[in-house]
Formats: sequence, C-alpha cells, structure tokens
Amino acid sequence: MRECYDSEAAWGSDNEYCSDITRNDEGNIVKTLQREHNLDELTARGYDVVATYKYDIGSYGNLSFKLDYNHIIENSQTYEGLDGNSVTSQYAGYGRSKDKAAMSIVWKVDDLRIRWRTNYVGAFKASQEDEKDYLEYVAANDERCAAGDAGCITNPEPLAYQDYGSFLKHSLSASYTLALTDKSDLRVFGGINNVFDDKGAFYPSGRGNFYSGYGGGAGRYVYLGAQYSF
Repeated sequence: MRECYDSEAAWGSDNEYCSDITRNDEGNIVKTLQREHNLDELTARGYDVVATYKYDIGSYGNLSFKLDYNHIIENSQTYEGLDGNSVTSQYAGYGRSKDKAAMSIVWKVDDLRIRWRTNYVGAFKASQEDEKDYLEYVAANDERCAAGDAGCITNPEPLAYQDYGSFLKHSLSASYTLALTDKSDLRVFGGINNVFDDKGAFYPSGRGNFYSGYGGGAGRYVYLGAQYSF
C-alpha cells in the first residue's frame, strides 16, 4: 500500500503494487496480495561482554561472580522502493531495550550451593510508528498555537504507554547434594524466582498486558524439588 499510494512512483494499473490491491464497488479494500520482493536489507550490530571471577575463601568454600552484558548498536531495515528512494528505519531501542544484562553470585561450600541472580533490562520505547505519528501531531499543534488558532492545545498529553524505564528481577536458588552410596546420590534443590514480585509496568500490547522481556507477568513463585541419581 505504501508503494502504491505513498511513493513518488506513479500509481495506477502500471504500478504492480496497486494491481495487488483489490477493492469492492464501494472502494473498500477486500484483498491485498502479498508477494515476495528482494528489496530489503537488514542490519544488526552489537556486542556481548562476559566477565567471570572466582574467589577462594578457604574453609568457607568459594565465591563465583559472573556478568553477561549485551548491547545493541544498530538494528535497522533499509527499504528501496519503486521510485528508487531508499528509506532506512532504525529499530534499536523500540520494542525492546538496547541493553540487557545478567549478574550472578554463587557461594559453594562442599555439597551446598547457593546462587543469587539479577536480570537487568534497560529502558526502551514501545512503538516507533506511534512515536512518529505523535511527533507529527505535536508539530501540527505547535503551528496552530504559533498562529493563534483556537484549535491549539496548550499542554498536550505525552504519548501513553510509550516510554518504559529499566527493570530488575532478582532470584535466589539453593541446592544440596547428598551421597547415598558410591553409585547414587540425592540432590535437593529449591528457590524463589522474582523475589520482590516485580512484574514491570503495564504493557497493553503484550500477552496479558505484561512485557515478555520482564518475564511475561510471572510474579514471585517458590519451587522445591529433589533428584535421585543412580
């Protein structure tokens, strides 16, 4: 539809994209034929950093530290239309954060293991298209205000459900392995996921109004289990 109605290429029967759009006698669109065209270029750039450190505390076992960090530099799509113009859309920071990290501290002494894990998701904006439309509306409103138009809104509301701040989720787990015989052992484990029961901000476009990057609405829950190996 963009290539038919919103490009410098002539629209009509000579435009193959217009021919793929079918309307009824009242002018309503009843069918759009989706074809495969090799017109796009997708570019993704970023980096991952992993740091680990292990510290021996003698008879008290050892402490292990680990940090995983991911940063997105670019996530873009370049589209070349029929009119020869190329449009590049930058998606980094829209729909998902540019930054994601996980940090863990593990204390291990003999057969006891205790781990604290923290997951981090950086700030992001929900929709690039919504923000683009909103900024166009604001610019048009500014022009009305400058011209003294009665339709001017002096204090327009910010775009709702667009800006999301950073998010942290903490989890605690523990396990203990007991040797029963030379060829069998019993491991007892348990933990608390999302210790502080933080589900994140209201996210209307997600499943159940929760953002999947925050855990999809899963609040605090406790688990306990045992594993027998022989």
